[in-house]
Amino acid sequence: MTGEDIDGKAIAATIRQEITEEVTKLKTESDKTPGLAVILVGSRRDSQTYVRMKKKACEECGIASFGFDYPENITQDELLGKIRELNDDPKVHGILVQLPLPSHIEEGTILNAVLPSKDVDGLHPLNTAALCSTSTHAGATKINW
Repeated sequence: MTGEDIDGKAIAATIRQEITEEVTKLKTESDKTPGLAVILVGSRRDSQTYVRMKKKACEECGIASFGFDYPENITQDELLGKIRELNDDPKVHGILVQLPLPSHIEEGTILNAVLPSKDVDGLHPLNTAALCSTSTHAGATKINW
């Protein structure tokens, strides 16, 4: 058996179209717009590019995008304050903290501060544990270890 090449761009376009349709339906039925907050600390070009791509994808799909760019010398307490604010904001449905963070900021503390229900990367310990469980998908049968 030989492998088949897949067209990643075509798959991505299909997924993006499906998301756009779901967002449109949500807006029509509930008058709510999904919102993604992205926190970027520092000026790494690769991180800036990734964040820019996320903002563009949000625009294309009709998702509200909230960007928060901070200098490398932001304190951990200031960053935690912003995360608490975003956790409490009903317009923000997902939070993405762009990694890596500067060395003076404890990554685990920051990631743990994001509500699991708003953790779009799935890096909160509860989300990581759920991913490792045996019943993460609808219709899955839980294995009794």
